[in-house]
Amino acid sequence: MIRTTLLPGRRRASFAAWLFCCVSLGVGRASAQDGARSVTVEVTAASGAAVYLDQGRSAGLEPGLEVLLFPRQGATVRARVRSVSLSQARAELLDTTVAIPPGTRGTVQVHAVQPEASPQSTGASPPPPAHPPWEQPLTSKDKETPLLAPVAGRKPAERPTRLQGRVWTGWNNSWNRGRVDQRFSLADLGVDLAVLNPLQYGGSFHFRGDLYNRRTELDVGPDQNTTRGRLDRLSYRFGHSDDGPMRYQVGRFLNTLFPALGLVDGVEGDVRTGSGVRLGAALGGAPVPNPDQATFDDVQVALMLRTDRREPDAADLGIAWQKTWHRGAPDRDLLVLDGRLRPTESWSLYGVMWIDYYTASDTVKATGFELTELLLQSTHRFGPRAGAALTVSRIRWPELDRNEFTPATADLLNDARVLRVNGDLWRQFGDHLHTRVHGTWWEDQNSDGWSGDVRIGLRDLLFSSGEVAIELFRTEGAFQDGHGVRLSILRSSGSVSWSLGYELSHYEDHQAAIGAADFSTLQALNGGLRLMLSRTTDLNLQLDHRFGGAQDALTLGTYVQTRF
Repeated sequence: MIRTTLLPGRRRASFAAWLFCCVSLGVGRASAQDGARSVTVEVTAASGAAVYLDQGRSAGLEPGLEVLLFPRQGATVRARVRSVSLSQARAELLDTTVAIPPGTRGTVQVHAVQPEASPQSTGASPPPPAHPPWEQPLTSKDKETPLLAPVAGRKPAERPTRLQGRVWTGWNNSWNRGRVDQRFSLADLGVDLAVLNPLQYGGSFHFRGDLYNRRTELDVGPDQNTTRGRLDRLSYRFGHSDDGPMRYQVGRFLNTLFPALGLVDGVEGDVRTGSGVRLGAALGGAPVPNPDQATFDDVQVALMLRTDRREPDAADLGIAWQKTWHRGAPDRDLLVLDGRLRPTESWSLYGVMWIDYYTASDTVKATGFELTELLLQSTHRFGPRAGAALTVSRIRWPELDRNEFTPATADLLNDARVLRVNGDLWRQFGDHLHTRVHGTWWEDQNSDGWSGDVRIGLRDLLFSSGEVAIELFRTEGAFQDGHGVRLSILRSSGSVSWSLGYELSHYEDHQAAIGAADFSTLQALNGGLRLMLSRTTDLNLQLDHRFGGAQDALTLGTYVQTRF
């Protein structure tokens, strides 16, 4: 067993901060990559794996670009831009298990537009005319065919086979030297690749999997060292929306029309009707969402309908029904409704409902329909410099024969609920001052609480492509009340992005033991560094140190990925 000797808490914090600053400032002098620049973004709203950013096409964002998000706590989170408008963008988190709150800062590496040199300054010949005469012979012999008639795309047999994807590896190590001496580490190596048009029929092969090692070293109790593999995707899709209205998929995959229904080990298909609606069905095993990913103990069938309009601002509405069986016995009847509307250019609405239907075979829930999950979100932009978002969510626990996580008791199934309301306001004053106010109220079957924070940031004022911010926060919960302040610096310069943060907080414990201290003053120091080693490869470093009271924990992390 390997043990690591660390410096005393305060000295280690000072040394780590000094070392990180030196490395950050040293690499900050690295030259920018040709043809790339960094754009600072902020999350304005979040819904599941989707996050919405305050920058769009006008800032250079485009679908496919990677977003690096810096949450207040924990490691850096990566996302991928999926769609953009003129002033905002929607990105999808690569790790769907994390929650990114509104106000989270981040950066995006975009392709810089090189200024055009005038012919007079370079001595070059004048540019060709904007509309030169047509030189290619016309291929159509029909004189009635319009000259601007659409050109037919190449058939799948005429298109080449392409390979795209990414490979990554990461390592996180945490030392807890508070009341006990503990060490936790996680190493990960993964591949996500797609082979497009491999059989010259317009289909695609997709693989996503990783191999990870988890180690735990405790003062009390046995140490653990586990190495496992995880397979999230191994499928082949026949057909493509550009090649025809029908498409099929077989293997292990996320449901195409309703990813929220989870992984499928089986087959699915959908067809696009002439009215702009897709009808789909899926059949197969339902892997359990745990490290074992056991499948075929649970079997599922799903029927789905979703609008598939090609207009950018068209409403996206969907309905799905899923029936599952656990070891041959009927288990869950689930109805899912979701929709995204954009009544105006500045106002967007999103909602999703999960409704379970219980029968006489269920032993705890009463027969009939019950609303299990509800999420409603409204976002409004008051021009390009201000906006507001309101989110309401409600969750209850469903009665299932399959135990995905910890088995639920009858009391939990009958009484447990969580109601949460989030509100955000943000406003930009001038070119540099950015403000945001966030508030959350929650209630469950036992208690309630709230939290709020006010954030003020100065962008591109003390230095270019960066921000200095201060945030005041207050929280009142079931077990603790607290308040504090956070300071942060974020800067991007060509191929280098870095951040530093400090937090000072004071918490009072509602349930402190008699004679024990009922309050604690805590501090946290964190930093992140991202290096674009090439146009397709980046290196990320993360540091987080928490000390004060009874805690003394240090976390170091690295992440490297390359895209192809």
